[in-house]
Amino acid sequence: MKPLSFPSLLCLLLLGGSCNDVPDNLVWQRAGEPECIDEDGDGFGAGCAIGEDCDDGSDLFHDDCELCETEHLTGCRCDPETDDDEPFYTGPDDTEGVGECRAGRRGCVDGRWAVTLQDRTPNAGEICGNGLDDNCDGEFDENRFECENCDPSCHTGSGGDGIWNDDPLSQEGLEETEDGGLTLHEERSTFSHAWIANDGEATVSKIETATGDEVARYYTGIAEIGEANRPSRTAVDRNGDVYVANRAFGFQGSVTKIAGTREACVDRNLDGDIDTSSDPVPLAYGEDECVLWTVPLSGVDAIPRAVAVDEGDEEAPAGYPWVGTFNDREGEGSTDSGRAFKLDPESGAALESRALPIQPYGAIVDSSNRLWFTAWGENALVSVDTVTAEVGPAIAKDEPFGCDQTYGIAVDANGRIWTGGWTCECAYRYDPADQTWTTIDLRGRGTTRGVGPDALGNMWITHYTAPGGLSRVPIDVEGAVVGIEATELVPMQGDADGTVGVGADFEGNLWIVNRDSSTTTRLNLDSMEQSAFATGLTPYTYSDFTGFQLITNLTPEGFYRQDFEGCEPFADEEFPNATDWGNFVWEADAPEGTLLQFFARTADTAAGLDAAEDVLLAEVPGDAPPVDVGAAFEDAGVTPAQFLRITVRFFSEDGLSRPVLYSISLTWECMEDIG
Repeated sequence: MKPLSFPSLLCLLLLGGSCNDVPDNLVWQRAGEPECIDEDGDGFGAGCAIGEDCDDGSDLFHDDCELCETEHLTGCRCDPETDDDEPFYTGPDDTEGVGECRAGRRGCVDGRWAVTLQDRTPNAGEICGNGLDDNCDGEFDENRFECENCDPSCHTGSGGDGIWNDDPLSQEGLEETEDGGLTLHEERSTFSHAWIANDGEATVSKIETATGDEVARYYTGIAEIGEANRPSRTAVDRNGDVYVANRAFGFQGSVTKIAGTREACVDRNLDGDIDTSSDPVPLAYGEDECVLWTVPLSGVDAIPRAVAVDEGDEEAPAGYPWVGTFNDREGEGSTDSGRAFKLDPESGAALESRALPIQPYGAIVDSSNRLWFTAWGENALVSVDTVTAEVGPAIAKDEPFGCDQTYGIAVDANGRIWTGGWTCECAYRYDPADQTWTTIDLRGRGTTRGVGPDALGNMWITHYTAPGGLSRVPIDVEGAVVGIEATELVPMQGDADGTVGVGADFEGNLWIVNRDSSTTTRLNLDSMEQSAFATGLTPYTYSDFTGFQLITNLTPEGFYRQDFEGCEPFADEEFPNATDWGNFVWEADAPEGTLLQFFARTADTAAGLDAAEDVLLAEVPGDAPPVDVGAAFEDAGVTPAQFLRITVRFFSEDGLSRPVLYSISLTWECMEDIG
């Protein structure tokens, strides 16, 4: 027969009858004594007056459990003469001694093991605001509410760590880094060659910029007229392929496309290999499988000269080639004005054809994807919208020295157009933003032909002299006329006569085309050391023959946007805003030559954000987080509202370095309606 439990015995004694409704387990408390928790109903348990229970899951044991022989469980028998106090800890091993967690002590009390000092184990969560590490994880008051503080009215939103807004309209011109950041799109893997047209032999030399080796030479133009093709300007697209304008004075002019990589060549004879030049010896016309196509352009003696590549679109992501013919030979008429052609990069077919008010000599595309032509023997520029093909008016330059010529063309990092001046012995800068001209006085150094920027904030102008020369001009020189003392002359060394063209590579060098000595010179901009390399006969290129301007002009900036929704507005029509916009924080890296700008705008609706006014929050380098967004709105006279948009603008001022944004975070609080 099962022995009576303590509660049952107590019931019988007190009530003198049946106790079927009394549970075996009992939680009870005598007045003035601690609560007794007895799970198995044997009268022994935590806080019970008659003693602890070594096994509160069984009413058969309370001081003689099986484990009492080896473990000092609470309630087990002990000998106060021989059994000393000892520590114990019931929490996870890695939390003892961390934060508020500590061991307790167990001692022999009245012949039974009992807790003399209770241990402290982790709470289910932090007690926010007490400054203590209650959950014993090494931190205190963490992650209690959204803003990682003890304010339940505070909210936060963020982006970064590889989790960015994936709406296609939320970013442009950016790519993700390996560590989850955002940076400007990079497109330079194939741009390691200078493409120099050799006027005297109708070829193009492919020069490896790292070594100076001529790794290929190609015949260009129409085979039947041979050397009369007279190639000159070249332009590189985003795939590294090159377009060559063949002037062919008195003959049929043309444009040739050459593959920049072996993978882009075409095995036309299906022999399983690519037949192509691999040294300064060209293959015969029609045999080189890296010469993709040649198309005649306009009529006889149209003289294709100017060539440039725009930023392209989804159908032509490597860009569309544009070519300017010096003479307009379209239709029945024949004029001495020029014409612009937009070509299909796959076939060379003309997609657009527009008459120009000048005879184009050089071409370049700026950072807004607008095409610019310069003229020879005229003092004007003309621009063309590359999307609509709309032609702008001729823009006459200033003539402080009575000379009206322009020549080669380039664009600087600030979107200003530069030209050579030929016999004017000057260079010219035009700013489309304010429609002003600046004349760079280089008189006495020789005629000026090609112009080209470096990555260090300079424009370089070639002098057609023997030996040749270069003038360096900081792109931000001020004034309508800049004296020669603000510039620097770099004489060419060695075999470098008749300098005509200049272009930067992506390794910190300039490449100079020396027409009269049939060489190209590499100028290291760090050491200023010069090295000359052979080309074909009479090289004659002064365009974007390395692709440097295409990349630095068309990928100078990008943006990222993220929208946030604050708190439900109040019913008060006069003061409906319930959102107190708080701190904006970012993590970023903006090396020299780069810039990050952070803007905020606010509106009553999500749709209204598009038309809202941007407020500048910070610029990096320069500013440090956090920034109080609410205060920024107040300073700008902008009334905060429920919706907010953060816009981050990325700039590469030198065209080479790139900023990286790793994360952004914004906090806000919901205000209490006290009205």
